[in-house]
Amino acid sequence: MRLNHDYVRSILLFIEQETTYKQGTQIPVFHNEIRYTVILKNKDFEDCDQQELAYALELLIKEGFIECSRQPHFNNGNLNLANIIGLTWKGHELLDNIRDNTIWTAVKQKASKIGGFSLTILASTAKDVANALMSDPNAIQNFMQGIENIFH
Repeated sequence: MRLNHDYVRSILLFIEQETTYKQGTQIPVFHNEIRYTVILKNKDFEDCDQQELAYALELLIKEGFIECSRQPHFNNGNLNLANIIGLTWKGHELLDNIRDNTIWTAVKQKASKIGGFSLTILASTAKDVANALMSDPNAIQNFMQGIENIFH
């Protein structure tokens, strides 16, 4: 199964937007939960390949980018139950590093030149590009020019 990196980004953005705290009577504030099936069936994802979307969601949970209220339940490797309450620190860090469309485009272009990348490489590359951009406003342009030079 192919990992669709655009789905990874879209899922992280969706979870960040949709998870909140609620006021309670017994507990003053508590997480609302989103069942993983809500993401799969949400209108924001209706044009997505459902198998690739489910795969991206499963990997994000397994790799610790998404926080669940209790241990997710897998049966024969398939996600059966996950009540999502938000992103982990690692999930927020990844999302913050790929939120910007310019950075996201640069990371994807680099990946397309080398034929793909893992979630770990995605996170690492996005972090490197974001760090470079913080210290040099021309970093994205230099990064893109460097990619072109390598492959020409």
